[in-house]
Amino acid sequence: MLTVAAFALALSGGAAHAQIIATSIPKSVAGGGEGRWAFHLMWAPYAKWNIATFEEDPTAFLATKGDPKSDFLGAAEVAFKAGDNASIGLGGWYNKVGNDSAEYVFLLADPDGTVLLSGPLNRDVKHTEGHVNVFYKNLGVQFGLVHNTTRVNTITADIATVNGEPFPLDLANALLTDVAGVEDTANDYDGYLVYKTGGISASDTHWSFSLGGGFYHYDIVSKTVPSFFATATVGLFKGLGVDASYWYVAKTKRSELQDALSDLGVDLDQNLNRFMVGVSYTFSQ
Repeated sequence: MLTVAAFALALSGGAAHAQIIATSIPKSVAGGGEGRWAFHLMWAPYAKWNIATFEEDPTAFLATKGDPKSDFLGAAEVAFKAGDNASIGLGGWYNKVGNDSAEYVFLLADPDGTVLLSGPLNRDVKHTEGHVNVFYKNLGVQFGLVHNTTRVNTITADIATVNGEPFPLDLANALLTDVAGVEDTANDYDGYLVYKTGGISASDTHWSFSLGGGFYHYDIVSKTVPSFFATATVGLFKGLGVDASYWYVAKTKRSELQDALSDLGVDLDQNLNRFMVGVSYTFSQ
């Protein structure tokens, strides 16, 4: 039975953490009277996540929780004027989370019996995003699509039981070696109503601020939840600046199983947030 549980975990492990980081790149001059276009590049040396996932089917569930830092996060966006008060933008970002260390809990309960596994999980997580936005004056809409790839590096069990009885950890971990190398992908999407403002200061430095609220859809669990973000750019010298942003995705609605676990004092949810600080350069004309 433990072999079946390990196989189920292999199928679920990658998908359960296929999360998206929503990046809205502040625009300095797009849509205003200061130029015809703006091109914004950003690299974030610091991006901190808090991620909790929960995936279930009729006989099993997998929950994970971690707070990884990104190995690399880069983004680019170009915006063009489309009339006196409108602009159109195209952009994208790439985020390599790298070795994401998390804790997991896996429970399989079917007519043949129950299996419980819990312990540390290490994965490589990558996200590639593309988006388009349209603004009229300071108000606009943005839609994005994110491709997520997750690969299991290592997984071990600190706790293993079969039908409520302890199972030898050396045997459980030997079986879990089959999960290493499993890779999965998912495609999430989101949409936001965005307010932005910005321009060029008297010292010829760019500044901007944006605030967005909307929805985020998880492909793996087929659930849509509220989401919001805030971003800011402060110019340092000409086009060079510092970016900061905060992004939040609300908890998915709890299932009957999650409510039952909560009644037992075990709160397992799916939600995430991320804070980022980056260095940027804005070109405009």
